[in-house]
Amino acid sequence: MKDTQIDFHKIMQAIDGSIQAISSDQIEDSDALKKLQSAQQEIRHALSYSLSKIN
Repeated sequence: MKDTQIDFHKIMQAIDGSIQAISSDQIEDSDALKKLQSAQQEIRHALSYSLSKIN
């Protein structure tokens, strides 16, 4: 993998880990959870866009 490429897998793992940590700690911070879920959706869109540019 080149240095200029984005590692979407690592980013998704980090977001997923944060969501799991917030959920398992039963933190009642719905704003943080909503932001993480939004980030999760945005990274999926970015990955999709990136893959569409390859083809």
